[in-house]
Amino acid sequence: MYEPAAVLQSTVLPVGHMVDEVRVEDADCAASKTPAACTGMAALPPGTAVFYAVSTDGCQTWTPTPVFTNVTVSPGDRLCYRLTLATSNLAVTPVVDVANVYEIATVSSTGTQNLAYLTRLTS
Repeated sequence: MYEPAAVLQSTVLPVGHMVDEVRVEDADCAASKTPAACTGMAALPPGTAVFYAVSTDGCQTWTPTPVFTNVTVSPGDRLCYRLTLATSNLAVTPVVDVANVYEIATVSSTGTQNLAYLTRLTS
């Protein structure tokens, strides 16, 4: 029997510069470097879910982060991520295989934004 919810939280990841935008996606999408072509995360067992949140102030405050959406966050240089694994069927649970963090700097008309991607968080 599994618990109805569990939390996986990273340690503080000092990134050495400000991060002001984050995105959660599947590793297969990240490897192809074409996030726009991605349509969903890996399948989860029925009745289960994974909720993502990111902190840029050393795990003090959290911003919910839906998948495949660029989310603006308070600028910070101490990144943390948190996954809440949930199930309504105590016989099954979502599984976290690997959590990777990488960054892509994008240039916009207002200047450079640092975008942190969280990848391959569920199997």
